[in-house]
Amino acid sequence: PFYNDEYTAVGKYGTGSIYEFLKSEIIKKGGTIHLNHEIDGIEQDGDELTKIKIKEKKDQSLDKESLIVSTLPITLTAKFLGYKSKLKFRGIRSIYISINKNRVLPKKVNWLYYSSKDIIFNRITEPKTLSPYVSDNKTTYLCAEITYSKNDKIDQLSFDKIKKIITKDLIKTKLIKQEEIISFSENKEDFVYPVQFTDYKYELSKTNFFVSRYNQLFNLGTGGNFEYYDSQVLFHKSMDLVDIINSKNY
Repeated sequence: PFYNDEYTAVGKYGTGSIYEFLKSEIIKKGGTIHLNHEIDGIEQDGDELTKIKIKEKKDQSLDKESLIVSTLPITLTAKFLGYKSKLKFRGIRSIYISINKNRVLPKKVNWLYYSSKDIIFNRITEPKTLSPYVSDNKTTYLCAEITYSKNDKIDQLSFDKIKKIITKDLIKTKLIKQEEIISFSENKEDFVYPVQFTDYKYELSKTNFFVSRYNQLFNLGTGGNFEYYDSQVLFHKSMDLVDIINSKNY
């Protein structure tokens, strides 16, 4: 119902398979992808960006015709350009639990939300219920999502400690038994949910005003636009940006 009359789907082999396809298309069309490049700063001359500084790598020189589409958190982009934004984000620790069981969640259920303060995770998802191709017939896996703010207790918990808490809470919810757990893995992302504090719109307008004075720079994505999007919305926003860049008015 959220996407009324609109085709929707999930990645057959998981979300990553969609981006692997995009990667192959970029390379096929002559593009290049540089991983493990940490942006260390952005140099400018007036309202013109002149260089992207890359930590321990060769810097990227820019000219007036250069176009930069940044998916960095807008707070970080602003910081690189000399403005300290007061905007804030919440992050997610995603803990993946491999389970020696064909299925965990009840039929017709893909995820469960938890609001109890006695349970560490906010949501449990079982990706195999969305696509059977992400695991074999005998096993499955869960994703436990835990929201946090940078440097809070959740953020500072060690991986070993958080594994023990999640195990205890999964058993408490009667989803699994201790002996069914095979292994754990983790992914952390600091910039996921924009925080809508009092007067955040005023701060957002100030941040956007500062960043938007650079005509070579376009911000995109949850972090870049300070607005939470799922993948389908992100693709639409990306296509809209391509239309803007290719328009005669740009």
